[in-house]
Amino acid sequence: MPDVLHIIIKKEYAASLIEHLQKEQAIEILSEDMADIPEWQKEAVRKTLQDVQQHPEQLQSWDIVKYKLPEDLMKEKIKEPGVEYTPELKAELDSQYASYNNGKTKMISSSESKKRVGKILKTRKVK
Repeated sequence: MPDVLHIIIKKEYAASLIEHLQKEQAIEILSEDMADIPEWQKEAVRKTLQDVQQHPEQLQSWDIVKYKLPEDLMKEKIKEPGVEYTPELKAELDSQYASYNNGKTKMISSSESKKRVGKILKTRKVK
């Protein structure tokens, strides 16, 4: 099955190489219209661009977004249905967030988290 790739040609020799591969029928160049981008996704991008043009003051810099991201993720966690948030749990979440905010702790990836939890579980089974 052929792979579809979107590429940016940075060097002239790369463009020549691509033209050669096309002549040899090793690759096929697809127009933008032929790409597998669903119409709903194109429409969502058009709407976002229109919103940005109409309200550029609502855009936020990456520095602001990356600062607010952990807080937004915490808020989403708290909205999780079926979980009772006792005063103790809320205090613990607040403590964790404050610790992250003042730089005492850092976010880790899900794979790192799984490794650490696995290590803890292995240690408990051995004892």
